[in-house]
Amino acid sequence: GDRVVHAGWAETDEYPRLLRSADVVVSTAHHEFYGIAVVEAIGAGAFPILPNRLVYPERIPPEWHTRCLYDDDAGLLERLRWALANRDEATDVASAMRPALDGHDWSTVAPELDALVV
Repeated sequence: GDRVVHAGWAETDEYPRLLRSADVVVSTAHHEFYGIAVVEAIGAGAFPILPNRLVYPERIPPEWHTRCLYDDDAGLLERLRWALANRDEATDVASAMRPALDGHDWSTVAPELDALVV
C-alpha cells in the first residue's frame, strides 16, 4: 500500500535515510544467521516484527518476545496492526531495547569478524 515506502535492496547512500524514516521493520526470513539489518533498523528507531525463529529470539530481549516475535501469518498481522495503531508505544519499545543490542551493532561486530579471519 501507500504506507510502505520501500521494500527490497537499497543503494548504500540511501540505506541510512530509509532506516531513520522507518517506523516498523518486518522480517519473514527463513535464513538469517546474524540479524544485523534488524539490529540497525532498531537502532534507528524502528519497531521490530520478526519470526520467532533463527537468530531473532536471541537478539530481542525476552521481555519483548510476545510483542515483537510471531509464529505464523496471523501473528505477524496482529503485531503489525498493533504497531501501526500504537506508534508512540512501539517507538518507546524500540528505544528501550536499543541498549541490549549495542554489542550487536555492525561497528562492533565487523572488527570482531575481521580479527577471526586475519
